[in-house]
Amino acid sequence: MSTERQLIDWHLHVWEPEHLGSEWGGELSRRYGGQPVGEMASFELADAARAEGGVDIAVAIGLTSPHLGMSIPNEHIAAYVEHGRGSTVGFASVDPNDAQAVDKLRYAVETLGLQGLKLSPPYQNFHPHSEAAERVFRAAAELGIPIMFHQGAVFMPRGVLEVANPVLLDKVAREYPDMKIIVAHAGQPWFTETVALMYKHRNVFADLSARFHRPWQLHNILLAAIDYKVADRILFGTDFPVLRPDFCVETLRAINDRTAGRLPPIPAELVEQILYERPLSLLGLSA
Repeated sequence: MSTERQLIDWHLHVWEPEHLGSEWGGELSRRYGGQPVGEMASFELADAARAEGGVDIAVAIGLTSPHLGMSIPNEHIAAYVEHGRGSTVGFASVDPNDAQAVDKLRYAVETLGLQGLKLSPPYQNFHPHSEAAERVFRAAAELGIPIMFHQGAVFMPRGVLEVANPVLLDKVAREYPDMKIIVAHAGQPWFTETVALMYKHRNVFADLSARFHRPWQLHNILLAAIDYKVADRILFGTDFPVLRPDFCVETLRAINDRTAGRLPPIPAELVEQILYERPLSLLGLSA
């Protein structure tokens, strides 16, 4: 294992406009000031943003949601991994409501070479305790891959918040103690619940993606992680193209300034550790 310090973006998206569908793509653009978000995550734009932000390795995240009419194909994620060979890891996505979900997951891992799985109960409209979800968890455990959950608030009006609380992952973490679990966006706004999960389960991690434009929330996430002594499992992530890596790095380094001294300071050493000392090997991955 290399001990070289590397900036890893644990949460980056690539897509084409047609992958987002009219409902998802339209709402995402509306939420972000009318920007053409569907056109902002090409391979070339992702590469440029990574270079500008000093990102050494990126984890490219897929997502499929028939419930909301969008799907970033696993083949697209695999193509980006090949495009950035040696510097990119890919996470597949399958819909647990799909009867072929397990077969699609095995194909994504065994044939396409993707190394993780992205699920989103509130976007995909499934309960983490359902039998449909359980068969996907079981397959992921057998394949030895981590699962990233979008387990938190969503921007889509037809998203399903009643299945979104991170506490619902306690059962998953209990039943699969050897499977690494990442709670995306620190489970916002329920980051205290996410920290409670991390405190209880050593196999649970959280990323900071899409939290950098909310510096007060970001600061409190880090304070909670420090208080519960789980900050060693906090991962840097951007949610590109929603936020750019350079902005996220700058914001994290300036976190104490941005909250104007109204909260206990975040140690600069921890900031640098989050940025540069969270290797892929923590979750059994390799580029």
